[in-house]
Amino acid sequence: LDLDAFYREVERVLVPGGRVVFVDHVLAPPRTLKRAVQRVATPFSKRICHGCHWDRDTERALDSAGFEGVDVRRLRVRSMPFGPVPMLLFDGRAPGE
Repeated sequence: LDLDAFYREVERVLVPGGRVVFVDHVLAPPRTLKRAVQRVATPFSKRICHGCHWDRDTERALDSAGFEGVDVRRLRVRSMPFGPVPMLLFDGRAPGE
């Protein structure tokens, strides 16, 4: 998945003042076992889970693409077998809004 192309397309199809909501599991905190597991698992998850990147820093990518977060929440969601998964809930506007 080309994130830059994806974000440009989201921006293109939004009406002026349009709202964008993203929900994604994201990169675990630095120097944690969970982040190490994400780094090891991502090459496999990209192939068998429809391009899923367990180690993507979605918040940084959204910020770099110019999206403005109105309500941004970081939380942990229970998951098996790896325990709580870091998640990002991003409610905001596309660049230039």
